[in-house]
Amino acid sequence: MKAKSKIERYISRINECVLPFIDYPELQASYETDMEYAKGVLNHLHKAMVEVYGGETLSQTDGDGGFVKIPGVVLGMKSGKVCLALLVLDLSSCGEHWGTDYLCKYGLVSQDSASPYYTSCIPDNRKRIAEEMNAALFPYEYGYTASISDDIHVKKSALPKEIQDVLNDFRNHGANFAV
Repeated sequence: MKAKSKIERYISRINECVLPFIDYPELQASYETDMEYAKGVLNHLHKAMVEVYGGETLSQTDGDGGFVKIPGVVLGMKSGKVCLALLVLDLSSCGEHWGTDYLCKYGLVSQDSASPYYTSCIPDNRKRIAEEMNAALFPYEYGYTASISDDIHVKKSALPKEIQDVLNDFRNHGANFAV
């Protein structure tokens, strides 16, 4: 039996201990208000990442062929909307961004609508929902909870204030569910 990759282990961990316990309408409402609940959810996603990857500082050797899936925050450049996300980065190419899954009122929705790993959407609606989310958020800036020194694409000190505010404070919050 082939051992699970770290990405597969992370997905399994959050499918088991985080995603089913999120109150998605409350998460969506949090985006429009104080971000308190969203920060708590991000904290749970981050703790699962630390558990699977063995720490919050990641390098090329921590990924699966250089790839990692990690929690983060996106900010729609046109809309100004903030959304939690899971980001796929290629650490073997200095942090090249490869994909995004949005956490929204529908659940966890893959940017390309094709993710077989998780979604609370009815399969027939995936494409429409992905299009809706992309229309609201794309193009976007993004930041993540991990520390990645080799990433030439994201400089945490240069991120928009909305992203910095979430990333600087999420550890101080907990959503009301057990991980």
